[in-house]
Amino acid sequence: MGALDVHRIDLQPTLREVAAKWKQVAGVRNLQFEERLDVQSLRVLGDQNSLRRLVDILLDNAIKYTPAPGKVTLSAGEDAGRVLVMVEDTGIGIKRDDQARIFERCYRQTKRATANSAAPASAWRLPHGSCKFTRVLSRWRANR
Repeated sequence: MGALDVHRIDLQPTLREVAAKWKQVAGVRNLQFEERLDVQSLRVLGDQNSLRRLVDILLDNAIKYTPAPGKVTLSAGEDAGRVLVMVEDTGIGIKRDDQARIFERCYRQTKRATANSAAPASAWRLPHGSCKFTRVLSRWRANR
């Protein structure tokens, strides 16, 4: 991965493009795919290719670890001046004990999560303003 190309972008078209691709994949896997991207514009300062890649990775994992006839949802909106992008699924989840480690490079949970030990899938918040990766697939931090 080269240098980041950070500039002000509207994340909405990127999310719609990514959603269209993964909706087809979900259909082939007999999964329901829901897209809730009702906001007209989601302006952030960030690298469009990196953001696209991040959403691709989140949706790939959600679809990969959700058994049929499950459901995967991509939603985006604003909350308290921040852009919120969320991927939710009805898959196996992430054991609570493993959640702190999910941003470690190449980390993989060793045993399947159970309903009592798992947490919902991914969510990240992007304030309107600058965004940067603190680590690959890490939390997004930004100042308005």
